[in-house]
Amino acid sequence: MEELGFQEVVVKGDALVVIEKLRALEEDKSTISILVKEIKFRLDKFESMEFRFVPCQRNREAHSLAEKGRRYGDLRFWIEEAPRTVEVEVEKDRRVMQGRV
Repeated sequence: MEELGFQEVVVKGDALVVIEKLRALEEDKSTISILVKEIKFRLDKFESMEFRFVPCQRNREAHSLAEKGRRYGDLRFWIEEAPRTVEVEVEKDRRVMQGRV
C-alpha cells in the first residue's frame, strides 16, 4: 500500500480475533504475533490506518477478489477497475444499501 502512495487506509477483515489484535495496544504473544508486529511496524508510514471488522456475509467483494487472485501465480493489484464479477457484487451491495432490492 505504501508503494502506491496511499496515506489514509482502512483495513477491513472478517477475522475478528485478528482485527482485535491489530487494534490492541499491548504486545501480541499469539502464534500470529510476527504478522501482527509486521503490520504494526508499518503503521507510521501512513497518515492514518484503521482496522474494522466486517462480517463475512457483508464482505463478498473481498472474497470474490481473493478467489480471483488465487488463480494467478504472482501478486495482482486492481486499482482503476476490478474484475467484472467483483463489480457485480459491489453494485448489488450498493442497491441493498440504498434500499432498492
